[in-house]
Amino acid sequence: MAALAETPAAAIGHLERVLEINPNNAQAINALAVQRIHADNRIVREAARAAAAAEAEAAARQNAQATSVRPTAFAPLSPLAALRQVSVSAAAPPPRQAEAKSPSENFMRMGRALWHCPLCESENIEGMNKCRRCGALQDLDDPWALAENRGVDEALVLKGADKWLQRLIGGPSYEAHLNVARAYLNLNRSAEAIQHLERACDMRATDRNLRMVLETLRSRKLVLAVDDSVTVRRLISVSLERKGYRVVTAEDGMQALAKLAEHMPDLVLLDITMPKMDGYEVCKVIKRNQLMKRVPVLMLSGKDGIFDKLKGRLAGATDYIAKPFDVAMLLHALDRHLGEDSQQKH
Repeated sequence: MAALAETPAAAIGHLERVLEINPNNAQAINALAVQRIHADNRIVREAARAAAAAEAEAAARQNAQATSVRPTAFAPLSPLAALRQVSVSAAAPPPRQAEAKSPSENFMRMGRALWHCPLCESENIEGMNKCRRCGALQDLDDPWALAENRGVDEALVLKGADKWLQRLIGGPSYEAHLNVARAYLNLNRSAEAIQHLERACDMRATDRNLRMVLETLRSRKLVLAVDDSVTVRRLISVSLERKGYRVVTAEDGMQALAKLAEHMPDLVLLDITMPKMDGYEVCKVIKRNQLMKRVPVLMLSGKDGIFDKLKGRLAGATDYIAKPFDVAMLLHALDRHLGEDSQQKH
């Protein structure tokens, strides 16, 4: 019923009922955390839309007051002059009705410039850093603000990223790389954003601010999170990105090995039970690699048994985290293996 619910609030109600029946259900705990994030985002989006509508209405009302014509007193006409005026009015075409002005035109007439969001193409007022439609922040100078941004419409931002990625098929483009990076940073996917920031910096080497953003992101610890649950991957990614980590995700063991060929993580969060290749096998591959054998591997499992822990140790795992886990528990484990200063703001 939670999966079929039409609103986050309805889904939250069903998931809370599940946990009343079975408080240890890992799937329900993780799904509830994600639904609460979605509910918070929806509230922020609705508040932003209401504020924008109120601002547009106020601007239209102010514009109507400014352009209204006050009645003028005229001297009384003689009967003959009045008759002539009626004849002319009847022969002349009726005056055109004034066309209603859109909120955008009202803003322009008030001297306030507009800009279009590069991701969802909606109009916004100059001076706003956050798009009032998709919720994406435009300024890239503060990676922490981007990571903590709430109210992002993930579908719209991903659609915008795909649009700019299509443009890159035709050849390198500074604007396209910059906007793909902007989309990924607003979606807490900084590891993917870095690749496009690097190319943008190569194409515009004089942009010192962009270079500083790139170096700030590069300095963060990289975590590879491997889990076959979309909910768990999303929960880990959002939570860790907001604490100053970079996160790369994989949905199974084979995809994890492909990611390891592209990235050298500082730590691996590895689910045990996965299709194609389980966590134990992936851990063995990591520990047999000379370049990665010192990388801490934290096994994730819904079973808190001595046998699973022993098997994980034999495979080379550094530590073991039982599901369900809360974010504080996860961050504590990362602090222990990466150092407590790894998530501090610079």
